[in-house]
Amino acid sequence: MAEKKDQRHRPCHHIRRRKDFDKVFTEKHSARQGQLVVYVCPNSVEQCRLGISVGKRTGNAVMRNRTRRRIREAFRRSRERLPIGLDIVCVAMPGLDKTSDEIAVLLCTLVPKARRKRSPSRGRPTRATTDKHPRDP
Repeated sequence: MAEKKDQRHRPCHHIRRRKDFDKVFTEKHSARQGQLVVYVCPNSVEQCRLGISVGKRTGNAVMRNRTRRRIREAFRRSRERLPIGLDIVCVAMPGLDKTSDEIAVLLCTLVPKARRKRSPSRGRPTRATTDKHPRDP
């Protein structure tokens, strides 16, 4: 009989501390499709970790918890297909009414896309570092 892989969502796969969430948000590597925004940031451990943010505008507590469960289940199912060593924060916008299978497909598309994406401010001089505004003659 073939060995089953451990697919449980253990505490080591969670992002819980505010400091870790802030680090992912300040890196500004994100991708969005529909009502799901995914932020990614490299971490120092050899596995992916997931953080979930669902605002109150999404609905009452039942709807927010259902959305969290679906995102967590999607992550659990697609963890093997995701790049290793990333912190992933999923932000659910109001109106996210997808199944966990649909969210898993979105995760597998958005995580690599966000990983490749560079933040808009990198590589370009900011306004504070230039002498004048680019539109000024």
